Amino acid sequence: MSDTARLVTSSGLLLAVAVGALLVRLFPGTNPLDKWGFDLVASSSAAPWRVIAALGSVPIVLAASLLGAVLARRDRRRAVACLLGPALAGLLTEIILKPLSGRELGGSLCFPSGHVTGAGALVALGLLGTPRRWRAVGLGIAVAVLVAVMWAVVALGWHYPTDALAGAAVGAGSVLFVDAGITALRRPWRRVSGSSSPRPGRRWRHRSLPAHRRPPSERGLHRPRRHLTSVVRRS
Repeated sequence: MSDTARLVTSSGLLLAVAVGALLVRLFPGTNPLDKWGFDLVASSSAAPWRVIAALGSVPIVLAASLLGAVLARRDRRRAVACLLGPALAGLLTEIILKPLSGRELGGSLCFPSGHVTGAGALVALGLLGTPRRWRAVGLGIAVAVLVAVMWAVVALGWHYPTDALAGAAVGAGSVLFVDAGITALRRPWRRVSGSSSPRPGRRWRHRSLPAHRRPPSERGLHRPRRHLTSVVRRS
């Protein structure tokens, strides 16, 4: 996925969740999508579901974030995105989106789901932080964890199904947004810093410059020197 595609996709996901939070505030209660989700997922308070839901908790996501930064240490942009992306996702969920939606379940704000936000961030970390040869495996594991956490929080009665969907969008979208945003900010700086000197090991082309501004090797100034040398030798 290109940097532009990541920026557009992540921005769309975050904007969709913000619009969803406003709709939930205007039309509270169970919507048709929630009803379908509750019919699909059987309610249960079994201990295994709690263990699965904990995979999206802060300690797990923090450990995965640090691991992703270590695996992507050769690419500073990716390493920074692995560290800052999950933090941004948590802040958006707890400080902005939950108060904006105002939806409550069991006496606490629930849209979007914080546990699923963490699991969604794991998916983006699996995409960005895993080495290329292991990326398919890492991404597959992260997606499986995301689906399991979404199912668990609904089965436990902690969240509506739309809370889980919104959490997945915020988690993945935030990490991808930070990654694409860092790239977009670095490009203008590269143009400015790289405009005054060529890259080592490459020939600097000046075809668009006037002749008097080109290097001597490209405007033929070395030829008179060789001519003068030959004249001296003849004399």
